[in-house]
Amino acid sequence: MSTLINGDDPDHPKRLVSTIEAQFGDFRRAEKQIAEIVMSRPEQVVRLSLKSMAALAGVSEPSVVRFTRKLGCSGYTDFKLRLAQETAIERMYVDAPNKVKQSTVGDMTERLASASSRAIMQAMEDLDLKALENAATLIHKSRQVFCFGMGGSSAVLAMEAENRLFRLSVPAQATSDAYRQQMTAAISGPQDAMLVFSVTGRPQSLISVVEKAVERDVKVIAITRRGSPLANCSSIVLNVDITDDELYFNQPNCTRYAQLMVLDCLASQIAVLRAAQSAENLHNIHSRMGALHGIVERQPIGD
Repeated sequence: MSTLINGDDPDHPKRLVSTIEAQFGDFRRAEKQIAEIVMSRPEQVVRLSLKSMAALAGVSEPSVVRFTRKLGCSGYTDFKLRLAQETAIERMYVDAPNKVKQSTVGDMTERLASASSRAIMQAMEDLDLKALENAATLIHKSRQVFCFGMGGSSAVLAMEAENRLFRLSVPAQATSDAYRQQMTAAISGPQDAMLVFSVTGRPQSLISVVEKAVERDVKVIAITRRGSPLANCSSIVLNVDITDDELYFNQPNCTRYAQLMVLDCLASQIAVLRAAQSAENLHNIHSRMGALHGIVERQPIGD
């Protein structure tokens, strides 16, 4: 396979369009016809079927496939995926700064509020209530629950899961350390459960942890994208697949709001299953917080 795209550093692949522009003079006639379409209309190309792309460029379908493989892609589908990712990055980090400069603080806050609201509503619409009920029952009956996430919001949500569960008398441990996760998977067993968070469902380290845990008959609950590699090797999937606004590079990913909403639903159902114990625990926590700094109106329970 050609190394045209990867160059000497596979961890920092060259941009498709930049490579096409640099190599354009060396292309054959049919390749130039394809290249001209890609360079001038990349956002349109990512939506075209192989047949439509060939017709638009005036070449055969095999010519299009050979062109994509010459660029280091496995085929036309892989080419479109990489081009789509590149185009999204362009919109976010190259085109967007000029647009952001023209926005007011009010525009920014409205965008964030709207994005977070849409994320929560989308997660609610996608939530499988039966899967949620099964996940809560599994955690309720487990000897111990291991809460894992890797980087960003997923690691924070794993810690938050531990924070929610301990007050319900659910033995829980959270870590985002990859080695600790591997060691935990190696010693866990059928009476344990894992609660795993991932926005993409693709971190290889996390997937290997889950695969090892499943080998040891651990039940795994994944709050992630349905159909992702992580989802496919988990016991129960609580789908979180949020369409993010990639136009604004300064806007945080709103998936964490959806993750938190699903976690809240899960913790609330677990509290119902452990009602007597949960009520007593939460009462004792509330009383202790009141004794610590006085009774406060609408006192959060340890938050």
